[in-house]
Amino acid sequence: LNGPLTLRTTKAWAQQLLEQTKGDVDAAINRAIETAYTRPPTARELAIGKAAAEGSTDKTEGLRLFLQAVFGSNDFLYSF
Repeated sequence: LNGPLTLRTTKAWAQQLLEQTKGDVDAAINRAIETAYTRPPTARELAIGKAAAEGSTDKTEGLRLFLQAVFGSNDFLYSF
């Protein structure tokens, strides 16, 4: 999950989410979870995503790190 394909994919997805939500990190996290897991996010998922985005000097990179974790989760693997 740390390979170049995952890094490029999560970076592109983070940029796309932020463009679609006009830079609203909370809305981007919501949309990411709903898309990846086909369900609404839990309060814990929202908190983790927000902490990741705010923990980085670049919110796109923080969101990208969160999305990389989403890709590695069991919920993502078994969501479809």
